[in-house]
Amino acid sequence: MKDVVRFSEVGVETRNGPRRACVVTPLRDILLSRERLTRLDEGAIPSDLDRLIYAHLEADGGFQALIFRGCNDDGTTRYGLADDLGEDEVDLVANLLAAHMRFFRAIEAIGVFSMVGVGFSDRDRIAYENGAELLANRITEQLADAEASQAVELRLTQWLVDRQATWTSMPFEAFVQNKLAATIVAAERQRNHLHPQR
Repeated sequence: MKDVVRFSEVGVETRNGPRRACVVTPLRDILLSRERLTRLDEGAIPSDLDRLIYAHLEADGGFQALIFRGCNDDGTTRYGLADDLGEDEVDLVANLLAAHMRFFRAIEAIGVFSMVGVGFSDRDRIAYENGAELLANRITEQLADAEASQAVELRLTQWLVDRQATWTSMPFEAFVQNKLAATIVAAERQRNHLHPQR
């Protein structure tokens, strides 16, 4: 699995001080097929790639953001949806995001408050955005009937969907130069509002 992605990092100055982002770049194509997404549900075990990324983040202990690149520098390898999926198949992408909630919660707990997918194709970006909207709507419906203890967990999950994870077609270098600092500051502010005791 280690030969599937490359880890690197970027540092950025923010108004809250210096911050670091872990960068994950695909070394070969990682394509999510319809068959794979159909088998996912909210209780799905995180993938081997999720475990590898988490282990890297935990071992370092000093990252505030995770940047997952949709392609490598020359565009010859990519991470994203397989060609048999369309941007309108939002149920399947929502399933993918729901299955990733365990991973998102885990990295939030070790201080990584922002996960950004950069350099994604427009098709994949739209599919992820639509899937996130559908998942957020599902959570809103669950909140209406939730007990107090469940509501706390659901609101955290809603924040993870709405705020922690974002996707963009912007190239990696442009995002780092123009958007990374503000993205980290916004995630920290929202997270502190959600968890004022931390």
